[in-house]
Amino acid sequence: MARPRRSQDTRERLLDAGVAVLREQGYHGTGLKSVLDRVRVPKGSFYNYFESKEHFGAEVIRRYGALQLARLDAAAATGAADEPLAALRRHYRGIITELAREDARGGCLVCNLAAELGGSGGVCGEALAEIQGLVHGRLTALVARAQACGQVRRDLDAATLAGALQDAWNGALLRSKVHRAIAPLEQFLDTWLGTLLAPPAENTAAGPAAGGTQPVHP
Repeated sequence: MARPRRSQDTRERLLDAGVAVLREQGYHGTGLKSVLDRVRVPKGSFYNYFESKEHFGAEVIRRYGALQLARLDAAAATGAADEPLAALRRHYRGIITELAREDARGGCLVCNLAAELGGSGGVCGEALAEIQGLVHGRLTALVARAQACGQVRRDLDAATLAGALQDAWNGALLRSKVHRAIAPLEQFLDTWLGTLLAPPAENTAAGPAAGGTQPVHP
């Protein structure tokens, strides 16, 4: 028996609801009913769109990841081509502003689920690895451009710096969510983009004794 024809609009609404609910409640804390109720879709119809909750979760991760990649691409495309470091700052500043409006409750869906599901494998694990890899690629390209412009240190390759930047940001997001404060994110922005990525000569001069940012612990 053929499955009922799928409605793309309903599928998109389910994914949008999934992003909101999984950010608030996590993967294991989310029941399909809470998602379906938001979209007013009968439970039996869910399987017309997704094979299982796990496959739904993987598509939600990709949905959220696509939004984050679009944000990063927009930041990179704005402004002069010789200001890649400013593009990175715009990207992170936009996320901090958004999280400040919601008191840092939701955090980053990919970061949240990586902490919750990391190591469990499955299709959700594959989706998380895929999105993190794509983000790393975008960051590597921006860091490489910044190195070429003399805005970022060159003693480490762009991919290594991008990975360290990504790891530091993910850690700051987790601390921000735990404390429900944006101070760890502001500290990340000041420390990494203001000091640690700087070329060595500037990096040396920008320590705490020269007026650098002191650690902030909420």
